[in-house]
Amino acid sequence: AYSRGSASAAGKLATALAGADACLPVGALLPSDHYSPTIGAYAAGSGDNAWAIIGATAASETVPASALNALRNAQQPDGGWEWSAGWESDTNSTALAIQALVANGEPITSTVVVSAVAFLKDAQSADGGFPYAPGATAESDANSTAYAIQGLIAAGEDPESAAWEQGGVSPVDYLVGMQLPSGAFEWTAGTGGNALATTQAIPALLGRTHPAVARELASCPVAFLPAVQVAGVE
Repeated sequence: AYSRGSASAAGKLATALAGADACLPVGALLPSDHYSPTIGAYAAGSGDNAWAIIGATAASETVPASALNALRNAQQPDGGWEWSAGWESDTNSTALAIQALVANGEPITSTVVVSAVAFLKDAQSADGGFPYAPGATAESDANSTAYAIQGLIAAGEDPESAAWEQGGVSPVDYLVGMQLPSGAFEWTAGTGGNALATTQAIPALLGRTHPAVARELASCPVAFLPAVQVAGVE
C-alpha cells in the first residue's frame, strides 16, 4: 500500500529492498509503475521524481532520459531544487537530486552539480550543520545535515574536510554531536531521540549515497507471505 501512494514512496521502498537483499512484496509497485509519459517523469515534483529515480536505479530499472532531463531542468536559479513547484529550494531536495543524477551518469564537474554544491555551501549554518532551507534564522537539523552529507559525497566532496568546516566543526561533526547516550539521534537540539533522524543519520555517517545497492528485485513467493488482502482479493 505504501508503494502505491506516490512515486517517492515506491522509490524509497525499492531502495530499501535492494539494500536489504529482500524480495518485492506481492502487490507492491516499482517506480516504473508511476512513470508518466505525459509529463516525461515519475512525478511532477522534483522530490518525488528524484526519489523515484533513485529507487528505479536501485531496482536496476531503466531510468528514462526524460525523467533525468526533467530533474535537471527543475534546478532553480540559486542552484538548488524545491520539493514541489513554488516551495523554494531546500537542502533535502537538492541533495537527493545530486544523488539521483550522479547515480545515472551526471559528471560531478557538470554545471548542474557544481551549482548544486554551491547552493549547499551557501545554505550551511554557522554550527556546521544544515537546515532544511537556507535563511538567517533557519536551524540546523540532523535529517537535513545527513541528506546534505550524502549529496556532498555523491558530488565528490569530502564533508569532513576543512572546506566544509564552520568554526572548526564539519557537517559530520555536527551530526555526530546530535547523538544521545541511548544511541538515538535528535532531529534538532533538545527535542529528544527521533527514529527518523536516527535512520537518516546512519547511511550518511557510513559515507554511503543512494542507492547503496543496485540489483533486480525478485517477487516474493506467495507461500512466503502470511494471508494478506491485495487489491481486494485475499
